[in-house]
This record gives sequence, C-alpha cells and structure tokens, in this order.
Amino acid sequence: MKDDSEALARRNAQAAYAFHIIAIVLLAAFALVQILEFLGRLRTVTTIVLAAVFFCYLIYPAVRSLRRRLPMWASLLAVYFAFGCVLFGVIAVVVPLATQNVQQLTHDAPRLIENARMTLADPSNPIVARLPPQATAYLANLPAEVTLLIERYGGATTTHVFAFVLSAASIVVLFVIVPIFAAYLLLDAERVHASILAMVPRARRPLVAKIVKDFDTVLGGFVRGQLIVAAIVGILVTILLLVLHVQYAVLIGLLAGLFEIMPYVGAIAGAIPAVAIALFSNGWQNALYVVIGFVVINQIEGHLISPFIVSESVGLSPLFVLLALLAGGELLGIPGLLLAIPVAGLIRVLIVNLVPTQR
Repeated sequence: MKDDSEALARRNAQAAYAFHIIAIVLLAAFALVQILEFLGRLRTVTTIVLAAVFFCYLIYPAVRSLRRRLPMWASLLAVYFAFGCVLFGVIAVVVPLATQNVQQLTHDAPRLIENARMTLADPSNPIVARLPPQATAYLANLPAEVTLLIERYGGATTTHVFAFVLSAASIVVLFVIVPIFAAYLLLDAERVHASILAMVPRARRPLVAKIVKDFDTVLGGFVRGQLIVAAIVGILVTILLLVLHVQYAVLIGLLAGLFEIMPYVGAIAGAIPAVAIALFSNGWQNALYVVIGFVVINQIEGHLISPFIVSESVGLSPLFVLLALLAGGELLGIPGLLLAIPVAGLIRVLIVNLVPTQR
C-alpha cells in the first residue's frame, strides 16, 4: 500500500512538473511574440542591434585570441583593420566582375527572351512536345509576360533598390554605426555577463552561466558557420557555371551565396536562373549538366558542409532546421527565415538545460 501511494505521489509530481514546463514554454512563446511585435515597430534600431550582435560573433574568436597578448582596444583595432582589408579586397575583386555580368545581362536580355520564346514555341522540342496543350500554350506566352513585367516594374524596382543600397544613410549604418556599436558591445561584454549573473540567486548561477555559454556557442557557431557555408556555396556555383560555360557565372554565384545566408535556399535560388540561361543559351544538354551540378552542390552542402559547420554548433538535425525555416517564414517572412535557426537553437539549449534527462 505504501509503495502504491509513493508511486502515485511520484506520478503526480512528474505530471505537475510537466505542466510547469508546458506553462513556461507557452509563456516564453507569448513573450517572444510580444517582443518581436515591439521590435518590429523599432525597425531601424532593431536592425542596427542585430547587425552589431552578428558582427560581434563574427569577429569575436579573433578578438579573443589577440586579447591574450594585447589590451581590448588594441585587439579591436587590429581585428577591424584586418577585416576592413579583407572586405576591401573582396569588394575590389567581386564587384567589378558582378557589375560586368549585370551589364552583359542587360544587353543580352532581349536575345535571351527571344530564344526562350522560340524554344518554348518549337513543336519539335522533345520536352515541350510531351506537355499538355494548356501547359504548352502557357509556356509559349511566358516570355512575353516576363518581358511585360520587367518593363512595368523592373526599372522602378531597380531604381529603388540601388537608391537604398547606395544611400548615404545605409552606408553610414553599414560601415560606421554597426562596427562602433559592436565595439561597445564587446567592451562591455564581461560587465554585462557579470550583471546578469548578479541578478540570479547564488544557487542558480552555475546553471545560468552554462545557459549563457551555450547561447554564445549556438549564436557564434551559426553566424560564423553560415557565412562560411554561404561563401563555399557561392564559390562552388561560380566554378560550376564557369566550367560549363554558362554566362553570368559570377553574378549567379554571388546571388547563390547571398541567399545561402538563409539555410538551404542559396543553391535553389541560384539553380533557377542558371538552368534557364543554360537552356535558352546553350541548349538542353548544357542545362541538364547544370541541373546535375546543382544537385551535387546541394547534396554536398546538406550532407557534408552544413552538418559539420553549422548543425554541429546549433545542435539541430536537418529535419528540425527545415521545420524552423517553415515556421519562421510563416510568422515573419524573410526576417523569420534569417532568425529561425538561431532561435530554434536557443530553444533547444533551454530545453536541454531546464528539462532533466531522467524525467
């Protein structure tokens, strides 16, 4: 009888503990939604803070390494100087090539559209001939519709995008305010860490210190790892298209690398224009080789590069990465895609540290 009562009490305690965990998770989710809505109203400030935090995690390993021999301010100056030199070198090499590709694409656009129209309207095309009549008619009219959309919205959109990118305010934010804010964050990091621990009861400080350290590992690993993955994917796509003699290789590789900041998106985003250009410029055989090359790059990224560089530090399986991306995109759009993986990694850290494994 005593054993039964103890077992019942143990099950009740476990159920109460489970309800507490569920309540905490629901409250945290509600608080997160409210915080995101509040930050959405302060877009400029939020963008600067997030960019500064990401920049801190990007350069922190180098700063920490130099900090063993130099003062903090000297370490920051050295890292900022080296980062500026690397950034200037990359811009000096990539931007002229990408600009040349853009100019060439603008010049070749009418020819590409005409080739696309002729290819899709050709009844002897082995691919088009197997499609239903409705699909064939739609594809035959697609180049004209694309041309109309470009003429209607392309010029205004390009003007607004370049005006935003080249505006004085965006340049100041990108190259001045964000590094300065990041420097202040790094200078005050130890004091902020000590202040957080001081607000926690002494008995809970080791657990909170471990959670903060795990947060730092997840965010730092994601930021640095995702940039490395994006660079690798961009380089692989560029090399693939150069080898297969596909035009605008540098521009497409650059776009693939930029979109790769959102996991698993870069290779797909680069494949669509690359396959289309190869198909309408070099023929279906060349387009087939491009498809095979992008499949290989996607498999290399998904099974070799990302798991070892990003997933290892974030601690999420590819399935949970995909679910996080879907949820982030559904809730917040493009910003949600950017923040989904680190937020999911932070949630995993909380679960691992707050939910005892024996229960």
